[in-house]
Amino acid sequence: MHLTYQHGQFMWHELVTSDTEGAAHFYASVAGWKTHQYFAKDAKEPYTTWIDESGPLGALLSLEGAREPNISPHWFANVVVRDLETCVTRIQEAGGSLVLGPEAMGTVGRWAVFRDFQGAKLAVFQPKDPLEARHPSKHGGVTWNALACADHRASFAFYQSLFDWEHLETLHPDQPNEQIIYGAFGEALGSMSTAGSPDEQGWTFYIQVADLPTALARAQEQGGRVVSPSKRDLGASRVAAILDPQGAAVALQEGRYVAPASTQKEAGSLTT
Repeated sequence: MHLTYQHGQFMWHELVTSDTEGAAHFYASVAGWKTHQYFAKDAKEPYTTWIDESGPLGALLSLEGAREPNISPHWFANVVVRDLETCVTRIQEAGGSLVLGPEAMGTVGRWAVFRDFQGAKLAVFQPKDPLEARHPSKHGGVTWNALACADHRASFAFYQSLFDWEHLETLHPDQPNEQIIYGAFGEALGSMSTAGSPDEQGWTFYIQVADLPTALARAQEQGGRVVSPSKRDLGASRVAAILDPQGAAVALQEGRYVAPASTQKEAGSLTT
């Protein structure tokens, strides 16, 4: 387990929403998160970060200030890369498109936001200096990064070329609900599957909760809506998909997936 973030690891999850105050209240109730605001140099608006018991984990952004037109409330994430310019070139060569950047992210590094060749949104970030890595495993940590798309095998090949992601396991192989479990350095990061409909396509990020029924009850009390009820998924975990009050999709997860040792030895291979 690395002490600093390495190439291909998720490090920062951001919510773009139509009601930042309402979102802050919702995630405080469901995940126990706090928020912190500060003004970057020469900034006209404050930058708001999410904070759990382990420290900052992401950002809370206003839809009004978004630099991407015609979008609705949503989550996206940043993946650390060793060379931003090379990664951006590969994204474009593989059919992806840039949304923002490459540009400076304050004084901590450089980033770019892109959509992959199937339209899913993600960001890539090259830190100026090594950054201490988070290893979320407690209530409130973002512990899983799931992509649903039109062709999950093609998506895995795309992202593997960018981030050197490993193929750890295939669940339900050759079935309509097949899932590719991917990771970095032998540690599972998330899954990829083929979406049942275009409305289901995109990234969904899983927030770890200590007690799923309690978290779901709180989500509904605060105006969230359960899209997929609690179900057994990813081995030992239970997962439920929800929409927050502003309509951003997210998932709640109790328990964590652990890749079998035998599949870790085969990391990187994928038979099609």
